[in-house]
Amino acid sequence: ESFQLSPMISRYGEILLEYSDDVSRENSVITVNELEQDAICLTVTYDSQSLENMARACMETMKTDSQLKELLLWSGAYAYEVNGYGTAEDYYNEFIDSLTESIENMGEIPSDVYATMNVWVDSDGEIIGRTLDMTQNGESIQIFSYLTAVSHGQFASDMVISDDSGNNLILTGSGTLDGNVADGSFTLTGTNVPVLTIDVHDFDLDQRDKGYINGTFVFSQTGDPQMENYSLSVSCASDADTMDLSLSMLSNDVSLGALNVSFNQEKYSPVLPEGQYAYRIADPDDLEEYAANLDVDGFMSGLMQNAFLKFVLEASGYVY
Repeated sequence: ESFQLSPMISRYGEILLEYSDDVSRENSVITVNELEQDAICLTVTYDSQSLENMARACMETMKTDSQLKELLLWSGAYAYEVNGYGTAEDYYNEFIDSLTESIENMGEIPSDVYATMNVWVDSDGEIIGRTLDMTQNGESIQIFSYLTAVSHGQFASDMVISDDSGNNLILTGSGTLDGNVADGSFTLTGTNVPVLTIDVHDFDLDQRDKGYINGTFVFSQTGDPQMENYSLSVSCASDADTMDLSLSMLSNDVSLGALNVSFNQEKYSPVLPEGQYAYRIADPDDLEEYAANLDVDGFMSGLMQNAFLKFVLEASGYVY
């Protein structure tokens, strides 16, 4: 299922603007990886009282946000399937309880704390950049930064998430645009150490805006000599009703094997061979019965028949 995040972003964006103390506007040029784009920069400031009121308003809104509830129920169902963590409703209720407790115990923010947010908007009214800085005792820390520049069929992006200990997570990349189809390469860096490169091919931006992923992504780990010649290719085609995934392990760009998976939202009742059973993984009793009757040796033997899964299991050390 596709969760439409744009309305959620707009909802909380309106709260951010509602509690701002001052908004200034000026013409600007943003530069990302030497690529420039004209933009309008909006600078928004928040004093300590505004930050407190804004945080409280965001948390109160989250308690009744139906879209957020849907997303959390989905996350809760996934957590249960993977970790046996309660039910989706338990997951959501615990989140709401924690949110309520945070609201009740929320203290005053020190008067010397304030925040500054810059927002860059292009000529079409689209947000192409945002930074958030927190200041206390005269010292400022940039918590978040995201900038994207587009010019003459090229794009460049840079995103940084930081904490007060100097740790940061950086995603930077560039590429080309052919209409609304993007191709490019990104590097993920953690605390000044590159950890992952992501090559993007035929990424459909129109479908992305609708909440669907269509394109091919090749993930390559950096910093580990044992994995430098290997990469994982993920091709995805999705729409409102279906999603097709193809995962392929590559060695020097040559496929060692592929795993293809398809999802759809049609009602389906499996036809089982005589004497076979189907289990609902979201049902604790079914899951317990499945685990009790699982033929682990037969299951592993079946996995090893797939070249892709065999390589992953052997490389991870699960099979010797």
